[in-house]
Amino acid sequence: MKFVWLKKEHQFKYLQKFKDVNETIKYGFASDFSAINIKNGTYKIFLETYENDENYGYIYTHKLLYKNGINIEFLDDKTIAEQVEVDAVVGDISYAIDHIKKQSGKIYFGGWAFYNNSCGNVYMAFKNKNGDSIYYKTVKGIRHDIGNYLKNSSYNCGYYMYIDYNSVKEYTLSSIILEQNGKLYKTDIKEKDIKKYYDVVYK
Repeated sequence: MKFVWLKKEHQFKYLQKFKDVNETIKYGFASDFSAINIKNGTYKIFLETYENDENYGYIYTHKLLYKNGINIEFLDDKTIAEQVEVDAVVGDISYAIDHIKKQSGKIYFGGWAFYNNSCGNVYMAFKNKNGDSIYYKTVKGIRHDIGNYLKNSSYNCGYYMYIDYNSVKEYTLSSIILEQNGKLYKTDIKEKDIKKYYDVVYK
C-alpha cells in the first residue's frame, strides 16, 4: 500500500474494488515519505494497493496535502473546498494585499486580514472561466501595525504565500477566506486588487 497524491485538478480515471475483502478486519498501515520534490500547491491524497492485475485499487482519502515552501499540512478536503462553498458566511473581512510579486515562476502574496477585530487562518481563492475555484492556505505572519491597531498581542494578522504561476495561470484572484474557531468567512476581492494582480502577473 502506498500514498498517491495528485494536483486537485487531476483525477484517477478508474476505480477497481478488491474482491474477497473481509471488511470487518481493520487493515492498518503506516508510511513515511519526503515532500522535498513536491511542488507548492494543494494535492488530493489517494491510497493505492496492488495484489495482481485483477486485484488492485485506489481510494480517495478525502484528505489533502498542502505544501507552501517548507510548510506542510494534512487537511480535510472539506476544510478548503466544500465548506467554503457551502458553509462560508459572507462577511466584511478587513484585508489588504500589500505585496504581489512574480519571480522565477512563483507568485508571492503578502498582506493582512482580520474579521470582527480578530485574526485567523487566511485562504486565497482563485476562479477560472468555468467558475471552478481552487484555494490556497497562506502562512501566518507578524504584523505589528495591525496588532497594535487591534490591541492583539499575538500580532499574527499578517499572511504570506508563494504559489506556482502554472497552477493558477488559467485562474483569476476571486476572494479571501478567513477561518476563526472553525467558522469560515468570505469576502470578494476588490477590483483594485484584482487589477493589481493582473498588472503584476500578466504584464
